Amino acid sequence: SAITAVAAYQVHGQACHLRELDLCAASLLLFNQNPSGVATTDAEVDKQCGFLKESQECFKNFTTRCTTPLQRELIGFVSEGSQELFKQFCSKGTEIRTNYLKHAPSPRPDPSPRSKL
Repeated sequence: SAITAVAAYQVHGQACHLRELDLCAASLLLFNQNPSGVATTDAEVDKQCGFLKESQECFKNFTTRCTTPLQRELIGFVSEGSQELFKQFCSKGTEIRTNYLKHAPSPRPDPSPRSKL
């Protein structure tokens, strides 16, 4: 019945709040936790890719639960290029990752007093 459909929609809508996307974006803030701000080694890139993947999975879970099939298709279309870039950047030995690391700035010395002990 129409009432069941409306009730299901309301329950579905309550489970989906834009604050969830804020939490997904919070993972991206961790992306830039490197003191120099830029990943300069394979290990640092892997760490950043972990944060990117976590954020990507969070966003995917949200869109799977909270968007219509048409909305998901549009989101997929719009984000297709960035998904491919993410996949390439986060795979060791790819041309884009090799070039990135080749041109990344040299790591700066740790300015903390403990580094001199």
